[in-house]
Amino acid sequence: MSLATLITSPALIDAAGHPPKRIEEYVGRASTGTSALSVARMVSPTGWSEPSQIPEFEEITVVIACEIQAELQDEIHVVKAGHDRPCGRTGALQHACPAGRSIHLNLSSGILAGYRTSRSDHWVAMSVVGQRSG
Repeated sequence: MSLATLITSPALIDAAGHPPKRIEEYVGRASTGTSALSVARMVSPTGWSEPSQIPEFEEITVVIACEIQAELQDEIHVVKAGHDRPCGRTGALQHACPAGRSIHLNLSSGILAGYRTSRSDHWVAMSVVGQRSG
């Protein structure tokens, strides 16, 4: 991907958790073929939570609207709009959105589509559910 590439719409990626959240990947394996970096906008509905995981990548989550809750090694962090939550390969991590619909930007050194993470002693990979157009 050259720096002059215009990304007109993201790839949609299926996410773990309930109720379903929306992942829109603008840069990454699913959207641009880039495996070194992923940039995605995530929209999590009120009440969303995901199973605990141990990601094999580094990530930063910047909350744009409302807040998310991150439980890392039995410590709960509430990350409000305008704040970020850097997270390395530090152990079990679980995200939730109990307070209301949240919008956050995720930047990771791994790639969302096809990344590996351990959830409840099983390896899973997120899958692409829609490709960007154009």
